[in-house]
Amino acid sequence: MYSFKVVSLTLLIFELILSFSNATDGRIVDLPNGQMQGSLIENYYSFTNIRYAEPPVRFEPSKPYESNWEGIQNATGEMLACVQFERFANFTKGQEDCLFLNIFTPQKADNNNLLPVFIYIHGGAFMYGSAAFYSPKIIMEEGNMIVVTINYRLGPLGFLSTEDGAIPGNLGLKDQQLALRWIKKNIHLFGGDPEKILLTGESAGGASVHFHVLQIETENLVSAAAGRSGCALNPWVMQKNPREKTETLAKLLNCPSEGKELKCCLKEKPIDKIYAAVGKMFKFLDNPFNLFGPVVEKENTPGAFMTAEPRRLIQRGEIANIPYMVSMTSEEGAYNAAFFLSKNKNGVEYIDELNERWFELAPYLLFYYDEPCKECKQKLSESLKEMYMGKERISRKSYLKLQKMFSDLIFINGILETIKLHRMFGPRPVYSYIYANPHKYGVGNFFANDLEFEFGATHGDDEALYLPFIPFAQFENATNLTNMKISKYFLKMFETFVSEGIPLFKDTSLPANENNLEPIKYLQIFGEKYCIGPWMSNKTQECQQSETCFSY
Repeated sequence: MYSFKVVSLTLLIFELILSFSNATDGRIVDLPNGQMQGSLIENYYSFTNIRYAEPPVRFEPSKPYESNWEGIQNATGEMLACVQFERFANFTKGQEDCLFLNIFTPQKADNNNLLPVFIYIHGGAFMYGSAAFYSPKIIMEEGNMIVVTINYRLGPLGFLSTEDGAIPGNLGLKDQQLALRWIKKNIHLFGGDPEKILLTGESAGGASVHFHVLQIETENLVSAAAGRSGCALNPWVMQKNPREKTETLAKLLNCPSEGKELKCCLKEKPIDKIYAAVGKMFKFLDNPFNLFGPVVEKENTPGAFMTAEPRRLIQRGEIANIPYMVSMTSEEGAYNAAFFLSKNKNGVEYIDELNERWFELAPYLLFYYDEPCKECKQKLSESLKEMYMGKERISRKSYLKLQKMFSDLIFINGILETIKLHRMFGPRPVYSYIYANPHKYGVGNFFANDLEFEFGATHGDDEALYLPFIPFAQFENATNLTNMKISKYFLKMFETFVSEGIPLFKDTSLPANENNLEPIKYLQIFGEKYCIGPWMSNKTQECQQSETCFSY
């Protein structure tokens, strides 16, 4: 199994090297700090590893990058990643000095022809990932938007919290916010329109987008926000007992558990030792997949990002007054359910082990392990299995029922609640789509190490049509005729959303959810048609008669 992941990462490195080896001299941009030169790659300019913050000090908030340089700085190198634990090969990769962003501009973009800006926050459960994993080529070929991808600190360096003033937490979100400020201030120098900035992201990136929507300041930084396959209300996003996790990590590193002493100890530890200790905190394989994530900070914390639970912030109406879209795929749960169809070193599928250890593992897989009542966890595990599986054994034969359970509990239920709360308390309507167009190869095939199993439209399949994950690029999910059409409609949707505040898919406006007395409405995208209609919890992959459907 792991060899397949290594091949994918090798392909990533190869494509990046190939892209930059073909680069020629690009345009020069005059920044407040000095001049910077990018690369011309095919039909667009690439500027990589632009510092938006000073090199970070471990467990301290990032600071704006204010240093000047002489001459022309080269922005053509291989994109860098923040330090993280490689869960598929059991080693630490990336670097601590990682607070960079990358800008990709169509050739026609200049100071006299400002284009809308597409900012992307990468996913990875706040533990993994990099801005380097995503290709801007599809958006650049259309040539109507500038793309910006950003790095932010991950895992304990980005989200560890002592729940006091020593390490309050949310450093990764504060990194993102600092990047947004830099983009708002400087993007016009690259031909981007600072009044037409769309903040986007997928999975943990989608949840990050939602957190920024819950910040009043964000309405001064971006024009619209679109989070995909993730929101602040998903159960895996917020840390439930951050102090307890911090103490566990401290114990593994032989550090004291008190805030200031712990902070001093962690600052002195080699970074690979810290992330190797993180690898020991998983309960089963790489589950729970998000050990460190956003937290609620104390109200009097200097520079706090979030001092109340997301639900409370929405109910108070303390959110940015900008258009917001939150979307999903029909089979989100393949992200972590599909792994159980892969085999262990003895050739036995993990799903058989899951069946035998369901009551032990379910709380960690479905994120209610912090529930203090042991009997309550047992009852919940039992009721969930009964609700989704009936009397069936958890097996390859019943796998799709397990996947639906994971889809609903880990992603879809939280997204639906987000729509309901925003339309009730928010200043603007909220828009949504569900992507139900299966691809030849998606995240389910990746984690199952199985190219034949049909998982449906999985986590990230929609994103493959406009900002593809580079290790999947060899499977060309965006190149068949139907997908090419959908890709163009997605790009139009983002362009109209940031420019007009209302997303258009082809020639159809996505329905605005603003009336609490009506069912949630959304756009559903199939292979050969798309439909507008109300949410139905048991909807199949066919349009309902109550919907209005269109062909491409």
